[in-house]
Amino acid sequence: MLFNSYPFIFVFLPLVFLCCYTLAQKGEDKWISYALIAASLFFYGWWKAEYILLILISVTANYWISEKIRHGQNARQFMWAGIVFNLGLICYFKYTFFFVENVNYLAGTGLVIGQIILPLGISFFTFQQIEYLVDTFKGNTKKSKFSDYLLFVTFFPQLIAGPIVKHNEVLPQIKSLSKKCFSSENIAHGLGFFIIGLFKKVVIADSIAHYATPVFQAAAMGETISFAESWIACFAYTFQLYFDFSGYCDMAIGLGLLFGIRLPINFNSPYKSVSIIDFWRRWHITLSRFLREYLYIPLGGNRTGKYRQLLNLGITMFLGGLWHGAGWTFIIWGMLHGAFLIVTHTLLKVTSVRLPRSLGVFITFFVVALFWVMFRAENIDAALTLYQAMFSFSGFDLNHIQPGLYGFSMLAALFFIIWLLPNSNEIMSYCPYGEKIEPKPISWRPDLYWAVALSCLAVLSIISLRQVSEFLYFQF
Repeated sequence: MLFNSYPFIFVFLPLVFLCCYTLAQKGEDKWISYALIAASLFFYGWWKAEYILLILISVTANYWISEKIRHGQNARQFMWAGIVFNLGLICYFKYTFFFVENVNYLAGTGLVIGQIILPLGISFFTFQQIEYLVDTFKGNTKKSKFSDYLLFVTFFPQLIAGPIVKHNEVLPQIKSLSKKCFSSENIAHGLGFFIIGLFKKVVIADSIAHYATPVFQAAAMGETISFAESWIACFAYTFQLYFDFSGYCDMAIGLGLLFGIRLPINFNSPYKSVSIIDFWRRWHITLSRFLREYLYIPLGGNRTGKYRQLLNLGITMFLGGLWHGAGWTFIIWGMLHGAFLIVTHTLLKVTSVRLPRSLGVFITFFVVALFWVMFRAENIDAALTLYQAMFSFSGFDLNHIQPGLYGFSMLAALFFIIWLLPNSNEIMSYCPYGEKIEPKPISWRPDLYWAVALSCLAVLSIISLRQVSEFLYFQF
């Protein structure tokens, strides 16, 4: 079941909300959690019922291991056993085919394995549980009921594509679900976020995909790509991924607010970044946090000398690329970002010169867009075909796409939106834990004008749901 689908919007979400709202009004606080657990498991099993058994096994095993760690006996061994268990699940379901394919290529063997279906969100809920195990070992978690832990992992707004939440961000809220969580302010904020995210996904991201997908598919088939097509496809995918993932993050926050749970910000105008370092503080924020706290710092971070720091950066981004997918394009993409980070850190240390902000933003955006080509391409050959077209000035023919005036106008408008307008978090004045921030010139208010504006966005989005498409981050 997708957030951007009629069954979710008109059946699942209203029923679950009304159920939880009614329980809250009656003071049945503990039953709110049980209702959300049931809804989340149903949501997860919508694609394939067997997924429910897998996630229940994962959650039960991790909860049991965390309790063993908490009791202190052989805590380190249990922590590592839990990490191996979680990574083992990811490796089996996500990387078995990739491993066998490369063994067959290098060794000339003909190993064949049966079909393995990748469970949705496995990279997200396993990383989330690894965080919990490590923090439990460090003594940073408090004992929780199994039902609270189960909802912490399976809460449907963030189950499939994040954010990767930490225990101290969500578990305290789960334990205190009550009537006050279903306030008019939370509901209004939640609906506003959800509508904005739905509009980003359905109207913007899915529309701009028509100017990227045909070109990438043609490159994968070995067809000739023109100079103009390659750059249009590059920027179109750059915007498609931005608004697709941004839209999901907005919808996740909005759904969380509807049920009184404030999720962390996972996306913060990354194309306004002044450097690649800044980019990774703004793009998929919770994944960057996980890689920094549970990989980069344990490797030594920046405490082991400048050369070791650069190596640690390279290793972290290599594994970050591999996390995104079982393919060499993802690995190379991660290594490219690692190399860009290494160059940036080196330049910052050896020179005191700082680029003007606008130039830094332009260079970062341009390089990130180039790297997205490798990220999106079906294989390395397809990526190289596109790169060759982009830098060979091979003509302005548009054989695979016909953007026309509307397409070019839309691309131009998206540059304006990402660089000059406030993002959703700023428009909605949202901070995860209730902090107050200064309102922007364009800020949501509970008045008639915003009600009409959001209603128009909602209608346009619903009309555009004729062809439902998955979120791009579902595959990771």
